[in-house]
Amino acid sequence: MGLVQQIGIFLLGSVLAGVANAAVITYDFTATVSDTSLYEPESAQGGRLSLLPIQQGSVISGRFSYDTAAKPASVQPPYVPFYTRVIRYEIPGTNFVSYQVNGFDWASMPSLNARKTDLVRDSDAGYSWDEVQFHTIREEDKITSYALLNYYDWGGDALDDTHFPETFDLAHYFTFNGWFDDLETGSYFAFDADITSLQRVAPSEIPEPTAAFLMLGGAAALASARRRRRAQD
Repeated sequence: MGLVQQIGIFLLGSVLAGVANAAVITYDFTATVSDTSLYEPESAQGGRLSLLPIQQGSVISGRFSYDTAAKPASVQPPYVPFYTRVIRYEIPGTNFVSYQVNGFDWASMPSLNARKTDLVRDSDAGYSWDEVQFHTIREEDKITSYALLNYYDWGGDALDDTHFPETFDLAHYFTFNGWFDDLETGSYFAFDADITSLQRVAPSEIPEPTAAFLMLGGAAALASARRRRRAQD
């Protein structure tokens, strides 16, 4: 195999890797906690949820990803008004929300991928609002935790269809909410946060399994060709 062919194999792997990840968009964000709520039964005062290091004014750093080529879920909302279109997406393993706050890493809790649901709501301008939701659920040691990103445009001008948008900005109302349910005690903790910064992450900065395997395949083919050439020599 000639040098040109070897280079071609490597470049093909690179191109395929880029195509495989072209639809996945990732953003980093920061948010400031604006409100918190803690409920504990009398028998569970001072429990695990009261120890969470999240309070009003805490700064959250997080990341979310979504697939613009996602397919709709099999079950859709049963009814929406004539001026609104709502599509629900269920995409385990692709869409996710993660965050850290005051040393607490929410991503360390195992993700219940099968229960992640994302939603896009597109309304006719002037009739209702546009909305995009990213929703992830995690569970560990009988504590179920939810993270929800909400992107709103109250005038209905942000979206022109029910697909995930290519870009987000802070010109519209963007919030982050989290809550924790302690299944043992019946306690719960919730917080609201306002997103203060939003930065799209370049694809080269995001490790993707598909890209890694394709690049590895191209490199393996190149190494194999070199071994065969040495054997012939």
